[in-house]
Amino acid sequence: MINSSWILPLINDGFYIALVSLVPFMLVIFIIALLAPMAIGGISYSVQAMAFKYSRID
Repeated sequence: MINSSWILPLINDGFYIALVSLVPFMLVIFIIALLAPMAIGGISYSVQAMAFKYSRID
């Protein structure tokens, strides 16, 4: 039988390092995913507001 008890701590350390190193990127992507629709909505609203002509009111 092969003794593989040494590999489990290495796998656990690898998962921990991967998780800790990816958390900042995941937070940035999460914030971008929240802000991007608002920014796109604001841009489209601004374009509509600039295209508005007061002469249409009369």
